[in-house]
Amino acid sequence: MKLYKLMFLAAYIMILTMGAALAFCIDAMAATPGEPAQIPPSTGKGKIEELRQARAKGTQVLHVDFSQDNANLADWVLEGTGKIGVAGGALVVEALNKDATIWHKQELYGDVLIEFTAHINPPLAAGNLNVFVYATDPLSGKPVYQGQRSGAYAEYHTLPLYIFTFTGDQPDRSDATGWVRFRKDPGFSLLAENPNYKAITGRTYLVSILIEGGRFRYYLNEELVIDCTDPQPYRYGWFALRTWNTNLSIYKVQVRQLQEIDKDELIRLSQPIKQVEPAKSAPSAPSVPSATSAPLVTSVPSAQPVEPAAKLTNLVDNHDFSGGIDAATGLPVGWTLFGTNFTSVVDEKATVGTYSLKLTDNNADVGGGLRSRLVATEPGTPYRAEVDVLPLIGRGGVYLDFMDGSGKRVTAVQKTSKSNTGMWETVVLEGTAPKGAETVSIILYSYKPDIATVYFDNIRLYNLNQLTKLEETADAGAGTKAGTGADAGAGIGAGTGTANIISNREPKTSEIGYRPTENSIVETNPPSFVWLPELWAEHYILEYSLSPDFPADRTIKVSRLDYSMYMPTAPLQEGTWYWRYWGVAKNGRLFGPSVTRQFIVTEEVPKVAFPPPPEVRAAITNAHPRLFIAPGQLPELKKRLNPSFLPALFRNAYLAAITGVNLPKLQPTSQEVNTSLALLQELGVMFTLTGEERYAQAGRKLLLHMTKVEPMPENVPLGVGKDAIYMALITGMSRGYDWLYHALNEEERSVVLTYLRDLGTYTYDRLRTPPFESNPYSSHSGRIMGFLVELSIATMGEIPEAAKWFDYVLQIIYNIYPAWGGAAGGWSEGAHYWSSYMNFILDSIDAVELATGVKLYQKPFFRNTGYYKLYTHPPLTGVPFGDGLGTEVDNSSRAAMSRLAALTGNGHFTWYAVKTGGVVRRGGIVGLLVDRPLPPAKPPSDLPLARHFPDIGLVAMHTDLVNPENNISFQFRSSPYGSISHSHADQNSFVLYAYGDGLAISSGYYPWSQSPHHSAWTNQTLSKNTLLINGEGQATFNMDAKGRIENFIHTEAYDYTVGQAAQAYTTQVDSYRRHIVFIRPHIFIIVDDVRTPSPSSVDWLLHSSFPISWNEGSKCAHTAGKRGELNTYLIAPEIEWSAAISNQFIPPPELDSYAPQWHLKLSSSTKAERHIIAAVLIPNRIGAGTSNNINNRTSNSTSNGSDKISLLQADLTEESDNILTINLIYQKDGQEKKSQIKLDLSLEGAIKGPEINIF
Repeated sequence: MKLYKLMFLAAYIMILTMGAALAFCIDAMAATPGEPAQIPPSTGKGKIEELRQARAKGTQVLHVDFSQDNANLADWVLEGTGKIGVAGGALVVEALNKDATIWHKQELYGDVLIEFTAHINPPLAAGNLNVFVYATDPLSGKPVYQGQRSGAYAEYHTLPLYIFTFTGDQPDRSDATGWVRFRKDPGFSLLAENPNYKAITGRTYLVSILIEGGRFRYYLNEELVIDCTDPQPYRYGWFALRTWNTNLSIYKVQVRQLQEIDKDELIRLSQPIKQVEPAKSAPSAPSVPSATSAPLVTSVPSAQPVEPAAKLTNLVDNHDFSGGIDAATGLPVGWTLFGTNFTSVVDEKATVGTYSLKLTDNNADVGGGLRSRLVATEPGTPYRAEVDVLPLIGRGGVYLDFMDGSGKRVTAVQKTSKSNTGMWETVVLEGTAPKGAETVSIILYSYKPDIATVYFDNIRLYNLNQLTKLEETADAGAGTKAGTGADAGAGIGAGTGTANIISNREPKTSEIGYRPTENSIVETNPPSFVWLPELWAEHYILEYSLSPDFPADRTIKVSRLDYSMYMPTAPLQEGTWYWRYWGVAKNGRLFGPSVTRQFIVTEEVPKVAFPPPPEVRAAITNAHPRLFIAPGQLPELKKRLNPSFLPALFRNAYLAAITGVNLPKLQPTSQEVNTSLALLQELGVMFTLTGEERYAQAGRKLLLHMTKVEPMPENVPLGVGKDAIYMALITGMSRGYDWLYHALNEEERSVVLTYLRDLGTYTYDRLRTPPFESNPYSSHSGRIMGFLVELSIATMGEIPEAAKWFDYVLQIIYNIYPAWGGAAGGWSEGAHYWSSYMNFILDSIDAVELATGVKLYQKPFFRNTGYYKLYTHPPLTGVPFGDGLGTEVDNSSRAAMSRLAALTGNGHFTWYAVKTGGVVRRGGIVGLLVDRPLPPAKPPSDLPLARHFPDIGLVAMHTDLVNPENNISFQFRSSPYGSISHSHADQNSFVLYAYGDGLAISSGYYPWSQSPHHSAWTNQTLSKNTLLINGEGQATFNMDAKGRIENFIHTEAYDYTVGQAAQAYTTQVDSYRRHIVFIRPHIFIIVDDVRTPSPSSVDWLLHSSFPISWNEGSKCAHTAGKRGELNTYLIAPEIEWSAAISNQFIPPPELDSYAPQWHLKLSSSTKAERHIIAAVLIPNRIGAGTSNNINNRTSNSTSNGSDKISLLQADLTEESDNILTINLIYQKDGQEKKSQIKLDLSLEGAIKGPEINIF
């Protein structure tokens, strides 16, 4: 069932719920066609006096009586297939099964009275007598009658106007019994209706339309039928007589002006005003050009209020699991067991109400879940299922299941959620009951052999035939396809049972939301516009303006946007801008506008603009090869790559061409697929560069064989190579096809293209469900979008959908990429995953540039992201945060930095690659084909020693970026990304490396995703250098478990930052602010301020790659590495600590090759509603001194000689509730030094920063 039927239901219920004007109908006297009937006198009902007073006071500005058969029709303009002429003293309209819109050229303003007499001529048809009033065409700027429209009803949905519709019996529709309706466009939104009148063939009607201010009154034969006030009325425009499938005779037409008017002032006052409340309206889309054409400057009429519609009937009992537990089964009421029971009803997470269904599947050998109540069905009945799913571990499965009378499955529609996101998403399925089906139900499921922890909530099942039944009772225009001319009824609604309005809803955790955000200073110019999609919207209109009123001369409008994102093709001028958007339903009806948001463009913002995607796409050649070989580059490439050396470079291809290619089995493993595709690409490029037939034969054989490999094999579970097989096939097969194109005949190309089309369709659908532009926080989806770019380039012009795929991904790169960071260059998934994902996307960047010339790497993110790697993963350190903890800089990292250096010309990135082991060219064939020169290495001596990445909530502080062996690196994380994807529950945690030793680290390993050790240790707060509160850590796999950096200050003498992490904890915390002060050369002061609603305990955690000892007397923890050591002093006079030290993991890593790590847990002995804890961390080079003394108490330092820095005394004084002073006395280079740090622990103080005095 199409989505438009859902739209239809919303509009129809909206119509039913709106109030209609009350009146009584008195039929006019019968009359002979062509002869006006005697109009009966008023019965006294209605407000006849107001009408008569208007006639008396008005000045006649138009009078046409058609009394002469040769009357001049020069002032009338016909649109439509109907015919008009003058006969018998009337304007005769012949429009059986046709349209006729008859505009008068005189423009009307202000308060007017419009009157005419009309006779409905036989035969019996639609009885359609309509009037357009105050119609304009702001898009063209011309009088509306110059629009040269075809007369099709749908065309008028795009104009600002009012329409009065008077209809009658229709012989082919027993349900259409007539009415009077008053609607407003764009969108034909219903303002009022009266169902007590119907047009009768053979009768004559005097129609009077009285407009005063925003009040509109419609009279039939002097009876008041409609009396409606529009709070934002149109006040000028043209009028037209309109009919469809009806023959009419129109007698005398008169217009009276009721007031003196200032035309210019009236037009000015009619401009739309800023909407500060969510729009509850339904105007429709102006007829505008495609999004690829130049933006047009115009205005859009203001929205009008509508009532929300009722919802579709949900067929699922206990859909939100609030109905309790069935005592007999132990299952939620209304649900039955399907397979193994892994479920429980919990109040931990929910999207509706308090409860949800939690499925915890730790058994890889079986699957199981619950089934909803069986609902009786009949073949051919369409259904839609919607289920909210939150996958913490693994994925959740949903079935729309059809069974026969014996309970045997006939067919099922199945879909899974994304994996491991920790965020709610809505899984949507649609299916039609097949032959033999007698019941339908929903199954919530965990698959064999998955391991999963998943929440389900708000389970919905809709019978879409409800929509069909409602559609059959709708008015004539609503159910008719655009262009057929039916205009008896209201426009079609949209959505899933609610009125078609812009929702303006708050984004879910898993959604990007709205960009630019309110009152933000944009990061790039032009900025990206992103908004939450509306399910009913076919496309969108975007407006951005220098005025909140969106006047035509200061507003840019872009129309027919297929996706809820857009980037202008040129920078915007500096200043404050305002933006809003409109949604357009499938029938052309427009809804909106959205709430107006404002943003600021400053002169300092980087200016980077890109051409529209269709323009970029047009540059792709029709010839092959296209991937990583620019048009015309092949001769130069053959010259540069000496053919005599190629067999040595591609030895596997050379051997396969000589001895024959070994074909993999048709159900290969991930490793076998990768091996075969690597060979395929080698054969392809060898054929491209040499033209030798032996490479063509071997490559063709392997390519065609690989088209038989199932991309998503059922026998391979997710997480054990299934996605890896699919993703490898996208790129490998695309490159193989492109490079072997001339080795294939037409039939063979068709086979490969069919396979690639299936891959592309699956990939596009995966990115669109849910839409990646609003739900981008999926690691693999962020990878496959780049792969789809390559597939699209390789098949452009050969697969029809390739253009759509290419345009979509290019818009994602323009507007969304990366989801894990921003213009500052950060990558919230961590420095380990940064490396591999940079190499993936840089392949796509290279492919686009070589095929089209567009340099996507000019985005600020790509120009800055190398600094993220340089600052957060400097030489001689390990990955500080996220999966892959402790990993040293590897070839993947060096390759990514080398490629970024070549693309951006940044010598700092070259230096990093050289310093960490040497420049690494992109491996494989792409590295061979794409050979860019690198800039000379430039040491980072000119860079600041600290850097804040506000996009991901990370601060890095250093002492020596140029000489890693002398560097002390301190990293602090408090991130808006929480703990999703490859991130951990580590808000307000820190990592410290000194002289190459990991003295304070994020603990744990990454054997594989969601291994027991990875899930229960590495992902947990217990393994990080932060706090437990009441013994509890932060939520895992949850973007809501976020922190934020509230301030960052960098000076030559000190650095300061502060993070807030209260939201991240599973226990209730009012505030947890951690202040970091770094006094150079290497004293770190950490102050924790924890506030809870009731007395709580805290645990202060420290982890190291080296053994930790604890001196109870000095409250000092000591750890010594190979080159450096760290003394950590805790200063919390009101807290007694109990210390626990261990080198064990619970549970341990699954592999034995991992080195041990040490863990210190300091637990408070008492509980309090507020804890203030200061810690002083002093790293030193081993061999620099003998001991550290604090307040005359000796620590257990192992250093010898004179310390570079020795702490002699540390005092903490609370001067008031929020003012804290820390005095330090220490020895530096043999001299006694003093420092005083005064902190205001409030938010205002955090924003202001500390007062630091160094004596």
